[in-house]
Amino acid sequence: MKYRTMIAVVTALLLNASVAHAYGDGGWGISGDTINDLIQSQMSYRSVTTLQDAVRPDNDHKKTPVNKKSPLDSAKEKSPLDSGNESISGNSFVKVHGIEKLASLYPREEFLRRKIMFEKIILSFNQSVEKLYGVPKNNLATGMAAALAGGYAAYTNTTFPDDKVKPLVEQLDYVMRDDPKILEASHQSKAYWYQLMVGLGMALQIQQVELQKNPDPSEVAKLKKAGGDFLQAILKVDPSRVSVTSSGMKIR
Repeated sequence: MKYRTMIAVVTALLLNASVAHAYGDGGWGISGDTINDLIQSQMSYRSVTTLQDAVRPDNDHKKTPVNKKSPLDSAKEKSPLDSGNESISGNSFVKVHGIEKLASLYPREEFLRRKIMFEKIILSFNQSVEKLYGVPKNNLATGMAAALAGGYAAYTNTTFPDDKVKPLVEQLDYVMRDDPKILEASHQSKAYWYQLMVGLGMALQIQQVELQKNPDPSEVAKLKKAGGDFLQAILKVDPSRVSVTSSGMKIR
């Protein structure tokens, strides 16, 4: 299974910085308030509100046309959603403090270890996502898809479906390219948001897979709440109404 493959790759590169109990030991205060705080940067707020508008049931006209060729299929095109997140070497990130913000959710004494953890999560995600799914790294649509997949996996306690990854990225790509305020945002804003969304989304997915391997009902319940809070903070709807389809995310 591709998503399990990606999560296995990410986990193997974490330098002993486990996230397997991040939600069970009180160490990471992930909550609706936390997520709302994290997504209030200029660019990410625009991305989230654009997504909310696109997936509302009364906005069928904003869904990706079935016969529309996805910009993701054009390797020659420079996407306006590119975050410019990595340096030329591909082994370090632009200094926008998204990773530091993620690490600050843990106790102070764990900051450095968690910062290294999130650097490895995002770097290994970038090294895998294009090959596994045919979607671009360092791209705002891919970053938001990782976040939504993480919230969905945590809330439902299921691995996000492989065949729904690219359609979700295509849906997000389509609606985000249609928002001039997103396109006009600085690379700094885009890179900061990308780090937050990939880091949070992948951490949730890793936790879900770890709990499937070693079930603990109380931890599963906590993760379900974390995932539900995450989805509700992003989409502003009850998470029980969220579903994934062959054309992207849908609100029932």
